[in-house]
Amino acid sequence: MKTLDQDMDYQELLKRIASLREDSARQWGSMTSNQMICHMVDTFRNAMGNRPVKQIDFFFSRTVMKWGSLWFPIPWPKGLKTLPELDQSAGGTPPSDFAQDMETLRELMEKFRANPQNFISPPHPLLGPLTRKEWMRLMYLHLDHHLRQFNT
Repeated sequence: MKTLDQDMDYQELLKRIASLREDSARQWGSMTSNQMICHMVDTFRNAMGNRPVKQIDFFFSRTVMKWGSLWFPIPWPKGLKTLPELDQSAGGTPPSDFAQDMETLRELMEKFRANPQNFISPPHPLLGPLTRKEWMRLMYLHLDHHLRQFNT
């Protein structure tokens, strides 16, 4: 299972991110590539406790949905709606300079990986409390999902 904690998986994501262009065409959804980068920046900030997001978790999402999202070996569905606080056309951080937004994403990815083994993170808005292992898996999958959105 791929995860941000594995150096090879992390390097693969960095190469895919580096291949992304401001004019990369999306395969589905409505985000531009720069909006996607800012969406991921907001997601990392939320995971590190720097961007509060309303909790909407419930028993099914904290159990069955959590397990399926993290460990079931199929790609995530396309076109799922995101939370307003993480949606760049609603309350998310608006894109600015593409190169700077990309650098911010890379810096946050590295900072997130560098957290100690017993790091405390806020609960995921939908999946509830996550272990470090679960956060590393989730963030790998989230990045992979959006990079596939832009065919990278």
